[in-house]
Amino acid sequence: MGKRNAILIPLAEKGCVSDLDLFTSSDWLIGRNRDMSAFGCDFSKPQHVVCTVRNTVLKVYLNDHIALSVPITQTISEIAGICINFEGSGIVSKITLKNGRQTVLNDDFDDLSM
Repeated sequence: MGKRNAILIPLAEKGCVSDLDLFTSSDWLIGRNRDMSAFGCDFSKPQHVVCTVRNTVLKVYLNDHIALSVPITQTISEIAGICINFEGSGIVSKITLKNGRQTVLNDDFDDLSM
């Protein structure tokens, strides 16, 4: 989430990707109209997601493979926060947010005990 806009990255089980809609901060990419199979995952294993914007190109990586690379016309501006939603249970083990080379947030959630 940025001060002006947001980037929304959905993930789903491998067979359910046509229901996914992704927001690039400029446009909605609708799963019914676009191949979103690169966002299908095996949730029994940890997923590594990386999102970058450089020179007005949004790139999303899932488990070290490029899932999306598209030009954008609007940026999110400065990073304002992060929002993570799960349908059912889920866990986040590490978050790193950078603005260029400057790390804004780096948390590996050392204590995951409840």
